[in-house]
Amino acid sequence: MKRSLLALCPAIALCGCQVMPDLSDTTNATMRFRVHYQAPGVGTPMVEVTTNTSAPANRCVYVNEPFGVSANVQDAGGVHSIVIGPSGYPLDRVKARNNPGDVIAIPGPADGTPPNPGLLDDTRVHVLYSTAKSFDTVTLFAVYEFRNATRAQMRATARNWGPTTGASEVYDFYVEKAQPSDPSRQPGMPCAVGNG
Repeated sequence: MKRSLLALCPAIALCGCQVMPDLSDTTNATMRFRVHYQAPGVGTPMVEVTTNTSAPANRCVYVNEPFGVSANVQDAGGVHSIVIGPSGYPLDRVKARNNPGDVIAIPGPADGTPPNPGLLDDTRVHVLYSTAKSFDTVTLFAVYEFRNATRAQMRATARNWGPTTGASEVYDFYVEKAQPSDPSRQPGMPCAVGNG
């Protein structure tokens, strides 16, 4: 018995179904912003914030180094772009690693130059989809490490194909380097929110 593509789509957890972009979509996508605190990898222990607006997370979690950050975005009319990076100054407290497998988009975008997915600079990663290859569910994942700091703020911004300037965005999610010798600063434990 044959199954239609639409029947199989809900069963696919990470990868979306290819869709025709809805250029008249006025609703924001739904984004699940995740900090993978124990080891960088999709499917590793994480803390998650879900939104379809632009909102501060006002959360903090201790992380191992390196740590992972991912954004899983869903929009029936197609996901246009996702950007992950630091939030709050100075922006150079973390660095996105650029080794093979450190920046992953599932599903992958159409080929293009510059690398897509890839780095916008050494702190922000992005994925950009074309009208020829757009999906209703997309995950962008990146591996980060601290640079001359032990604390930083992270964010993710997602856009669909609609004409409005609205975005699904999580910002002010604080991460702080875990301290193996301190039982109160272990990976996954909450830490103080704020720039302290």
